[in-house]
Amino acid sequence: MRKASAALEAGADDVITYDDFADQVQELTSEKGVDVILDSISGVVSEESMNCLAPFGRLVHFGNSSGVAGSFQTKDLHASCRSVLGFSLGTTRSKRPEFIEDIAKEVIPLLASGVIKMKIGHTFPLQEATSAHELMESRQHTGKILLTMDN
Repeated sequence: MRKASAALEAGADDVITYDDFADQVQELTSEKGVDVILDSISGVVSEESMNCLAPFGRLVHFGNSSGVAGSFQTKDLHASCRSVLGFSLGTTRSKRPEFIEDIAKEVIPLLASGVIKMKIGHTFPLQEATSAHELMESRQHTGKILLTMDN
């Protein structure tokens, strides 16, 4: 529940876990589903997410932390006008950097002014990058993990 508390503090209206999440989403949305799903897990979570997606909704797949690929039936897309989109910041940066430049011009000032607040959960000196990476892989952190470079 520690991560749920962090999400609520950051402004989330509701927090649900992986257990029976499709049923919970349907209950929270009065059986309408959601318009956008951001999926960094893949596998079974991606497959079950399709049961949460409203007609004309979009699932944006941007990671594979489960290590397992998900599968979709094409018939589950066209009849409901739903779509699945893949996204990679690295690919966008190398193939369409202008997309990131336009967004950065708007987002960076919001971060700098404090309008958007980014929670820093842990800070490590660069020499402890291995520990920082281990913490990230453990999925036991909340907030961003920063590496610092001391002079």
